[in-house]
This record gives sequence, C-alpha cells and structure tokens, in this order.
Amino acid sequence: MRHRLRGIAMVLLGAVLLGAPGLALGSWYGGRGIVPLSFERATGIAAELLPQAELAGMRLERGFGYGVFLAPDDFGSSRATFQYGIPRADCALSDQLRSNAASKGWPTPHRVSGGPCDGWRTEADGLDVTLTHRDTVSTLISTET
Repeated sequence: MRHRLRGIAMVLLGAVLLGAPGLALGSWYGGRGIVPLSFERATGIAAELLPQAELAGMRLERGFGYGVFLAPDDFGSSRATFQYGIPRADCALSDQLRSNAASKGWPTPHRVSGGPCDGWRTEADGLDVTLTHRDTVSTLISTET
C-alpha cells in the first residue's frame, strides 16, 4: 500500500514539475506575433460604421484582457472607445450602425439590450464592435478578439 501511494505521489509531482514550464512556454508562444489594434484601424472602423456621427471623445487602451487592464509588458488585446451624443445618448446611431454594417459587408449585427435604446454588436476580422447607449452617452467599443 505504501509503495503504491509513493508511486502516485511521484506521478503527480512529475506532472506538476513538467506542466508548469509547459504552460509558461505555451503562453509565451501563443502571444508571439500579436499586433495591437492601431489608432488608424480603430478610427477607420468607427468612420466606416458611423460616418455621419459627431465624435465627442476617443480613448485607445492597450493591454486589455478579460475586463482587466494589463501591465505595459503583458500581452493582451487592445480596446478603442468612441463616445457620441454627449450630453444625451443618440439612439439614431443604432440604425446607422446596422445599415452601414450591412452595406459594408460586416456580419449581421446582434441586438444589445439596455439603456434608453438598444445597441448592436458585430464581429469581423478579429474585432468585436459594440454600440451601447446610456442616458448621457452613446459608446462604440472596438475590441480585438
């Protein structure tokens, strides 16, 4: 019995010792070649989907992943946030985004419920683009997937 327990413990210890470097190596290799979302690409997408909208603010965040901002040297996706309609949400942007996405060849947008009016979400070419509305602002967020 004791000999059998020792064998199981050695197998588990070996799995842990070999598994940790394997996870680290896989994480490093998977992050190679990631190109963050550029300012030009983000503003181009916003201009393509909402060309008639008046931009009130913009922010580009690098190293954003799983809802957490990462350190500058960590790998992670980028996120661009565009704000429209200040001091109140512009619900007409929802119809504009939906029609422009369809005419520009983006996949069919999906409805995003909430706020004073519904928004839309579409995904293409490694980007997730979401338009949401709150009482004071309409927000277009482009995130790398």
